[in-house]
Amino acid sequence: RMHLLETQTLKVDLSRREADAHAAALELQSATTELAGLKTRLEASQGQCGMLTEEVALLQAEVAKVTSEGLSATRRQQEAAAEAGKLTNDLALAAQQRDALAEETAAQRAEIHQLKVERDAVEASRASVGEELAGVKAELGRVKT
Repeated sequence: RMHLLETQTLKVDLSRREADAHAAALELQSATTELAGLKTRLEASQGQCGMLTEEVALLQAEVAKVTSEGLSATRRQQEAAAEAGKLTNDLALAAQQRDALAEETAAQRAEIHQLKVERDAVEASRASVGEELAGVKAELGRVKT
């Protein structure tokens, strides 16, 4: 009887241990399933990270392109400003030359006017001398007669 009781106790103990083992196996299976789900999520996240890394690289290339274009535009703007400054200086020089030519032209016109006045005076003097000469010739003709 004792032996029977001991056997039944061992059977109960064995059943309990089998139930514990079965529960542990179910927990292990659940943890394995959860781990597989986490692994799938990790792989998906890694794929997204890869795509985001590619997108970042494309955006960085675009930023570099836009920066280069901006620098090029700035350089062209500086060149245009320098050209505008040169043209402004050229215009100022041309205005100075124009003013100098205007002064020279005014001086030449004054000189031409003065020469005309002197020519008119010389012509008037010549006419006067011609009249005197005619008068002297007439008087000389009278004296001879």
